[in-house]
Amino acid sequence: MGTWGSGPFENDDAADWVGELYDGGGFDTCRSAFRAALTDNYLEMYVGAAAIAAAEIIAAAVGRASSDLPGEFFEWLIDNDDTPTSADVTLAREAVERVAAADSEVAELWQEAGDESWPSRVEELLIRLAD
Repeated sequence: MGTWGSGPFENDDAADWVGELYDGGGFDTCRSAFRAALTDNYLEMYVGAAAIAAAEIIAAAVGRASSDLPGEFFEWLIDNDDTPTSADVTLAREAVERVAAADSEVAELWQEAGDESWPSRVEELLIRLAD
């Protein structure tokens, strides 16, 4: 996995997904990432990384941004006309929980790495997505 940190945007797959977001899909791009994470039997790396990145965007859009969210995303949020709904927040939380499950390549790779920073980041994201 092309990963340089445990942050939601610190891997090649999330960076690729961000490209899709910037191509103009708005929050529909986030919703698509969540649906993909919730429909696959085994979550491949790209699907899981995209769902985590999308969840961070939703959290930021509802005023619960991570303290280390890159500034470029705040600019994107300002330029975006759409607003996420409470259903989007719920969908984001469900997708993140799914990515953190045992049958997810993202979770498996972090478990194999023995790095506890990723599970901590996921838990913190889930707290920010709580109602």
